[in-house]
Order: sequence, then C-alpha cells, then structure tokens
Amino acid sequence: MKPINIRVDRLENPLGLQNGKPTITWTCDSGKKQTAYCYEISVNGESKFTSEKIMSSEMSFVMPFEARDRDQVKVRISLWDENDMKGEASETSFEMGISEWKASWIDPEVNKSKERQPASYLKREFNLEKSGTARLYITAHGLYEAKINGK
Repeated sequence: MKPINIRVDRLENPLGLQNGKPTITWTCDSGKKQTAYCYEISVNGESKFTSEKIMSSEMSFVMPFEARDRDQVKVRISLWDENDMKGEASETSFEMGISEWKASWIDPEVNKSKERQPASYLKREFNLEKSGTARLYITAHGLYEAKINGK
C-alpha cells in the first residue's frame, strides 16, 4: 500500500504557502484498506519530526508544528494495509512564502497625460554573491517577465 495524490492544503507541492500548519492529505494505491500510517517531516534538509505508527484509516493529518517563512519542507508518509503490511513510502514537498515583505515597491513614472502611453519598462540587474540556490520573489499588477542569467 502506497500513498498517492499527496496534497498540502489541497495543493500539489505548493510554493509560497501561507498556512504554517497545513493539512496533509493522500489517497491509497493498492490494498483494500489503510489501517495505519506514519510520517517524517524535514525542514531545510534537517529531520524535524517523526511520528509513531498511528492506528487509523484517516488519510490526513495537520502538521504538528508551525513552519516559518521560506522554510522548505519535505513530508514522507508510509501506510499499513489490512494485513498490517507496511508499504512503500511516498513524499511531497512545499515551501513557505513570506508573511511580511521587507522590500520597497518599484514605481514607474507617473503619466499625467490623457493620451495613451506605452507600458513602463522596469529593469533591475544584480549579482548573487554566493553560489548555490536562490529564490526570486516577484509580485506585479499586470504582467512581468523575469530572467536569471538570460533565461
């Protein structure tokens, strides 16, 4: 028995989640009935929580602690079937968003003319000091196009 269709607050591998204690749900692949489950949670690559075997046919749980801004969370779930056989584990991941923005808005020039004007073109170049991974958080009223290293 294997957990499939794992969702975090009804979303598949969400990015920018705002609920720090989301509900994790799944369905079962094979077997007749789930009789128990357990789960492991890691945050930013470190093991944070491991449950005991939970005797239940319930296919959901609420995360037992609150994730913080920008946390990258992995959840690994194992199930037991009606014969008390433990099946193959499955995992999902999600990333928390930012609850309080600390950036400044970039405002284009103000158009006081009644004539139609082309859309403003805003451009910002920057270099990352460290190698590794980075995340660009963008919000816009309208359209935007983001490129990193020309891609």
